[in-house]
Amino acid sequence: MKAPKLRHKGLIIVTLPVIFFLIFTTTLIVLLMEAESELKQETYAAKVIALSSSLSNLYYEGVYDSYLYHLSRSERMKERAQKCIQEIPKLENHLKELLLNSRHEAELFEETKDTGKKIRKILSEVVRGAPNDLAGSVDSKIFQRSVFHRLYTLNEKYADIIEHAKAIEKNAPKNSKQSRTLVMSFAFIGTIASVLLAIFSSVYFTRNITQRLDTISDNALRLARDASLNPPLQGDDEIASLDAVFHRMARLLEEADKKQKALVNNAVNVLASLDENLKFIEVSPASKKIWGHEPSELIGSRALNLFSNTDEASDVLNSLVLSKGEQTFDAVMTHGDGSTIYVRWDVHWSDSEKALFCVVSDITRETQLMRFKQQLIDTVAHDLRTPVTSIQNSLALISMGVYGEIPEKVEDMVVKIENQSQRLIRLINDLLDFERLESGRLSLALRNVDSFTLIDESISAVSGSLAQKNMTIDKPGESGSVVVDVDRIIQVMVNLLSNAIKFAPEKSRIELQFSKDGSHARFAVKDEGPGVPEEFHEQIFERFEMVGDERQKGKQGSGLGLSICKQIIELHGGTIGVTNNTAKGSTFYFTVPLEKKY
Repeated sequence: MKAPKLRHKGLIIVTLPVIFFLIFTTTLIVLLMEAESELKQETYAAKVIALSSSLSNLYYEGVYDSYLYHLSRSERMKERAQKCIQEIPKLENHLKELLLNSRHEAELFEETKDTGKKIRKILSEVVRGAPNDLAGSVDSKIFQRSVFHRLYTLNEKYADIIEHAKAIEKNAPKNSKQSRTLVMSFAFIGTIASVLLAIFSSVYFTRNITQRLDTISDNALRLARDASLNPPLQGDDEIASLDAVFHRMARLLEEADKKQKALVNNAVNVLASLDENLKFIEVSPASKKIWGHEPSELIGSRALNLFSNTDEASDVLNSLVLSKGEQTFDAVMTHGDGSTIYVRWDVHWSDSEKALFCVVSDITRETQLMRFKQQLIDTVAHDLRTPVTSIQNSLALISMGVYGEIPEKVEDMVVKIENQSQRLIRLINDLLDFERLESGRLSLALRNVDSFTLIDESISAVSGSLAQKNMTIDKPGESGSVVVDVDRIIQVMVNLLSNAIKFAPEKSRIELQFSKDGSHARFAVKDEGPGVPEEFHEQIFERFEMVGDERQKGKQGSGLGLSICKQIIELHGGTIGVTNNTAKGSTFYFTVPLEKKY
């Protein structure tokens, strides 16, 4: 049989006292009602006795006062007799109401009521009908026969009613006392039962819920201390399920810890932690390979001892301790064998551990490659561009006939070679620009310049290409002053115009647009070419990316132009992008800051 769920246990704990309370309250109400009924019986009997006695006395007084009236002709006796005769019906009605639920007494009362009615009638006649000259002599035999005999019968009936009421009155206190005793006893027993039930519920809750929750709480602390957990709780309720989750989580954490240790021990990079004094707390085994020091040698020593530039490293690491932040920085360290190594530190502060956690990568090879790359770029810039430029100039002189007339076929070949040399120079220039942008060595010479100046110089730079394809450019009517590096922005605009000329059909129009948008100016080049597929709108600005459709057939380029444009615009704090026109063609745009007005 399955153990009850936690919600079922809670329902039992709540329901049992409620059920007991309902039973206790219902029984107590019944007993109180019985006690109240006994009290009413006692009160009823007392009222019946009092009313019956009062009526019997009133009849005696009425007869006596009427008889004296006839003897004395006293008005006072007459008034007393009349008052008794008038008072008797009121008390009889009151007694009748009391006796409605008592059949035997009600029958006796009806008999007394009839007899009393006859007596009152005689007394009324006696009071009203006595002759004025009569000196008060009344035939006693007639009065006794007419009145006293009925009065005697009436008193016997009232005596029966009083006797029956006294029997009820006699038993009522005994029954009432028994009811009160029963109520008190039941209340006492109910109170004791309530206390016992509360104790039982408390013990049940403590043993089945509180103690099990304490086990869960203890397991949480043990899990935090990486200690073994308590044995699993029995049952299949929610608490047991939660405990099972804790044990399962502990197993998973143990497995994850083993994997983490394996990763740390086999990590290529050095993993280390430093205290607030920049001393090593932990170091991974990779320190032997990268730094030439065993972890045991480093723990407890200052990390700054390994840096070639101690002051710079100290400033960075101490600032991270103070700011509780994170930072990545490159540094030069001394290997255990005395050689120099280049490293990259990724450091972040842990509030819970009060330590700096560091991942140190060996970037010696990357640094050497960068230096080799720079040397190669310098070689290209000096040893390749210079002779190619000289060749281009010589070819230009030959094609111009400076060295004499040349055959037509040779002239065509010279023009082709000259075009290829120009393309090679452009490629070299693009590579040099791209390298400077990537390395962050390109600085901007910002100044205020009118947009018309930029547009005019850019159009002038592509005028030869425009003439070859018989194309025209529409300039914008609006202008504004922008803050830019003039040469670099002209480079961007010339690149966008050259692409528009390259891909647009002959005799088509190119529209140059200028507008202001908040603190930035927006330049746009709108052409009538085939457009750019939407899936290439972002990709086209990446290096060496070109749209692979038929519009590029026979259109050669380095694949760096738009990537260079993007980096130049982003250096200005602007954006660059492309949209397709509604009819045909595309619009390349970029934004740059407007001149600030104070």
